[in-house]
Amino acid sequence: MGTNSLSHRVVKTFELVGEDGAVEDIIKVDVNIADIASVFDARVKALIESEREIKKAQKRKNTDDFNKAVEVYADAFRLLLELIFGEENTGKLFAFYENRYFDMAGALAPLVRKRIIPAVRNYKKAVKEELKTQFKRV
Repeated sequence: MGTNSLSHRVVKTFELVGEDGAVEDIIKVDVNIADIASVFDARVKALIESEREIKKAQKRKNTDDFNKAVEVYADAFRLLLELIFGEENTGKLFAFYENRYFDMAGALAPLVRKRIIPAVRNYKKAVKEELKTQFKRV
């Protein structure tokens, strides 16, 4: 198909800064968008659905349902982060944030919203255009 010629990467470095202002760890993100594009949307959808379940459980004021929904959210969030950061760096993030999932989500959301999501969309668009070009030649 030739999509190997499409270069779609997101590279960023994160410093994990402790409460004392000292850098505790540095995480380098180097995502080849072609490697994650096929499953990215499904992982985002699972995260969004788990957020909805948290809200529903809050409205019902059911502690058990809420705790289960938070657990599902944490799993969905971990799977999305592993896709972007890799398993080792995701482990570092979870250790640093110590179960403060919403804080972690807030810190990482700009990367996902401003860099990863647009890169996935652009990649898919480029692949679609390349496929159109390939079929026109046939």
